[in-house]
Amino acid sequence: MSENIVAPFWYRQFLRFAPDTPPPLFGASRAYWAAETFKLAFSIGVVLTLVLLAFAHHIAAPA
Repeated sequence: MSENIVAPFWYRQFLRFAPDTPPPLFGASRAYWAAETFKLAFSIGVVLTLVLLAFAHHIAAPA
């Protein structure tokens, strides 16, 4: 039986050279995702705050 019938050449090479650990985001822990969520929420909050402050400054003190 040919090896290619069992598994294609490219897949055998992938298995041969695949890393032992999965990519970081796929196997990330719950704490990692919690930290990423916090960073995203904090960043969005900072951007919105700066936009609102700039808007309020423009309204309060028109040029």
